Amino acid sequence: MSRMGMTGRDDVPVDGLGLADAIALLRDDLLKAQAAGAGSDIQLPVESMTLVLKVTVVFGGPVDREGRPVKVMQRSAQPKS
Repeated sequence: MSRMGMTGRDDVPVDGLGLADAIALLRDDLLKAQAAGAGSDIQLPVESMTLVLKVTVVFGGPVDREGRPVKVMQRSAQPKS
């Protein structure tokens, strides 16, 4: 069920799991867990499910519009005398 995500540039695919696929997998797992516990003496009915998503962005080195690396110089906090 893997889908290809994008890095923001149309020419650089990244392996990953799409949001729709991830939610479908969670839903399937929940249904399997409910079915597995159907014969138990104690039932835990699910009234709702909330997903909390965390997005982490990792930036690479700076590039220009064509994707070529750009050198960046750090400016000193105090001027040199």
